[in-house]
Amino acid sequence: MEILVPERRPPDAVLATTELGRQILDGPAPLASATDDALARLAPEHRPFDPEELAQIRAESDEWVRSPDTIRARLGPLTTRTEKVMLRYATATRFAAVELGDLDLIAAGTTFQRSIRLPDAAGEVVASLSDLWAAGPEDRPRLQSQVAAGVARFTTLSELFADSVTDPDGPVAAYWSSTVQVPPTIRSVLDEVESASLSSPDRRPGEPAAVGAALLEAIDWTIEADALPLIAAEVMIGVADDVADEARANERLTGGLVLLAIALSVTAAVLFGRSIVTPVRRLTDHAERIGRGELTLDPLPLGGPPEVATASVAFNDVVGTLRLLEQKGRALADVDLDHPSLHQALPGELGAALQRSTEVLSTSIVEREHLRSQLSHDATHDSLTGLANRAALMDALAQQCAGQSPRAAAIFIDLDDFKRINDRLGHAGGDLVLQVVADRIAALAPTGSTVARLGGDEFVVVLSGATIDDAAERARAMVAAVAQPIRAGGQANRIKACAGVAAEDEASSPLAGPTDLLHRADLAVYDAKRVGPGTVVCFDAGFGDRVAHQNDVEEALAAALRPGADELRLVFQPIVATSTGALVGVETLIRWRRDGAWVMPDDFIPIAERSGLVVRLDLWVLQAATAQMAAWADVPELADMTVSVNLSGRTLMRPTLPAEVEAALRAYDLAPNRLIVEVTETALITDLDLAAAQIDRVRASGVRVAIDDFGTGYTSIAQLRALPVDELKIDGSFIRGLPETTDRVLLQIVEDLADHLELFTVAEGVETAGQVEELAAIGCGALQGYFFSRPLDPDALARWAAGRMASSPR
Repeated sequence: MEILVPERRPPDAVLATTELGRQILDGPAPLASATDDALARLAPEHRPFDPEELAQIRAESDEWVRSPDTIRARLGPLTTRTEKVMLRYATATRFAAVELGDLDLIAAGTTFQRSIRLPDAAGEVVASLSDLWAAGPEDRPRLQSQVAAGVARFTTLSELFADSVTDPDGPVAAYWSSTVQVPPTIRSVLDEVESASLSSPDRRPGEPAAVGAALLEAIDWTIEADALPLIAAEVMIGVADDVADEARANERLTGGLVLLAIALSVTAAVLFGRSIVTPVRRLTDHAERIGRGELTLDPLPLGGPPEVATASVAFNDVVGTLRLLEQKGRALADVDLDHPSLHQALPGELGAALQRSTEVLSTSIVEREHLRSQLSHDATHDSLTGLANRAALMDALAQQCAGQSPRAAAIFIDLDDFKRINDRLGHAGGDLVLQVVADRIAALAPTGSTVARLGGDEFVVVLSGATIDDAAERARAMVAAVAQPIRAGGQANRIKACAGVAAEDEASSPLAGPTDLLHRADLAVYDAKRVGPGTVVCFDAGFGDRVAHQNDVEEALAAALRPGADELRLVFQPIVATSTGALVGVETLIRWRRDGAWVMPDDFIPIAERSGLVVRLDLWVLQAATAQMAAWADVPELADMTVSVNLSGRTLMRPTLPAEVEAALRAYDLAPNRLIVEVTETALITDLDLAAAQIDRVRASGVRVAIDDFGTGYTSIAQLRALPVDELKIDGSFIRGLPETTDRVLLQIVEDLADHLELFTVAEGVETAGQVEELAAIGCGALQGYFFSRPLDPDALARWAAGRMASSPR
């Protein structure tokens, strides 16, 4: 419908190449006529909306057709209500199929129900792609995540739908495989989204044009997908008709058997007419009582003529048989499948037929009860891990909120970077990892707790009667258990998790509803993921204020990073050669002046790291630092020195980083060896192999790479040998105690290791002359710290460098 907006309508020649384009060129009349015909075929009580409501919306079309948002607001509710009606009748059909015990009808109903959501999911993917294609740079990261989420939802629904199709040669499977699968043109656009090319800040909105053409074909694809529920519905109706025909045949058979029984009774009455009056009257009386359903009769006496005696024996046998049939029927009705009567044989061919019918019914009841039990279990359990699902979790939380159980605590566990496991092992290996994680969490949950998988890589544990401290201790044990190696795909895989803990106790505010406890734990795990892998965070009374502060800083920092903003500044701390004291380089540091006051880096850098803004912040520093390097070209004291720029782990892992670094240098025609990229040890531990490959790509252009804060992270000697870096920057914590402490031995070891690996060393945090002497004796290459200078703005740095050169011995 957005293509109907004049500002977004493609040329007619482009529209004519697609089904939707041709419908637009034909005008709205054919589509309106088709809508009216479809609505007229429905009885008034089955219509999701009235014709008058549709007429009112059409009357406003001249106004709302100019705004995509208005189109969605006016037509969206009609579409939503139509889908709800379809789902309601599909669900009713599945329940009816379960009651009938017909597995084919159950399968057809499931296929139809799952087919309803696929067109909507396909439409979401196309709409998100369209928004991403037309969006400005600031909205692209969010929209790229939205596209990825839409693709994941369509993929999940597709897999569920494919699993429900039981006839691979039927019309549903044929239409699915030939039409509804993602077309190559759309898959190529999704590949561009995955490669982040559409999210590049350098791309102009609406380009490349090929994406627009592919989107038109994608809309045709969604139109074709809309026919899938119709085909699935036709198959379901056909199966339902077959079930109805079989029921009518059974009804006719039952009627025939009743007529047969009546005929036998009449025949017996004629034969009994030869008996004397009293036995006949007694026999007649018993027959009438049997006809009224009275089976608790005394057996007929066997006196009288032989014919009467024989008839009495037969009648008594009939009564016994009817009693046995009654017992069988009652046992079946009560689902008492162990009742002795079900195993007693009935006499004669009719008895044998009835006995077989009883056995068939017993088997059907067993299968139905098993199916009902399975459906009941599936409704409350996750099919992959066997844990409780979201519905069961919500029920447990509702009971807690209603006061039916002791006050509770919730643990929200979220796996870190699970996509890497799926990429490495495939979905089968990823499923195995999830099952192991679920077993480890469940093993540490106390008796009486609810352990659930919300979906994806999120797990929740609800503990009854637990305090916040008890829950936090339990959460730390679960996070530690998850971090143990998991054998899958022929290798040991490590995956870490974060946990958020919330409890309903005297120290917290009352819960507003069943989901409030879960929401608090969710907020806590979100904060834990900001801190880093393996973190457990507890929700407390001040949590909301901290979250509000973090959100405020995030919004303000995002505004400061927009073009034209003038709040961020760069300062530079000198790095001098140990042997000569000459200025050899500077480290670039960022400062933020917000609303007239300086915001300390420790107050906003961690928030930027957690929110993802750190990537934009790093790129801003890179651009500003290279611009300043170009500005120093005419300052002799600064023209040839190196400039170090710190990059976060997120920025380091961006596939586009090498190109972004080269572009920044090329913009000012700078020599690559003058730029040093600094990364911390903690940025390397998530995926050492990927980090090494990325560093290699950055160094390929001539840029140097240094490991910052060396000695405080997790880089082992073996890992250091595998990393293609040029420098080690020794953390100031090792320098602070010189020359009195034993850290000198450790520093000598680090220096010897660096010499062996041909790495240049820089000591950070130098503050005294004694430290300078010790570091010179150890053989450290360069020094940095307050002993030489605090970080300086560009002009102050130029004056400092000039003064140092003037005071240095010639």
